[in-house]
Amino acid sequence: MSQGLAAAYLWLKALHIIAVIAWMAGLLYLPRLFVYHADAPAGSDRAATFAVMERRLARGILLPAVVLTYLFGIMLATTPGAVDWQRGWIWAKLALVLLLTVFHLMLERWPRRRQTVLKSRQKQHRGN
Repeated sequence: MSQGLAAAYLWLKALHIIAVIAWMAGLLYLPRLFVYHADAPAGSDRAATFAVMERRLARGILLPAVVLTYLFGIMLATTPGAVDWQRGWIWAKLALVLLLTVFHLMLERWPRRRQTVLKSRQKQHRGN
């Protein structure tokens, strides 16, 4: 197995980089969609379009990109001689990956929180 990983190292590295770029693009674009969605009138066609765009970006691009990033990253890390675990850079990189994963999870929860806040505001408005 490890000989196969060593032979495919450059392919794994290229695929890992492509997956990371797709993940980062999604992480940068999704908050922008949230801003556009927040500016759209509630219940409008535009708001519904942004909701669909957010869902497609999260499920169709971000989720596969993060899975592939982790998969290829783990394969690279287990390639013999590819990582010097005594060096500090790998631990800094893994800490950054953890922070980006937490940010990704926060972005995944954001639309549900927004819906909860909007529903509570509507109830308060009706009650007044």
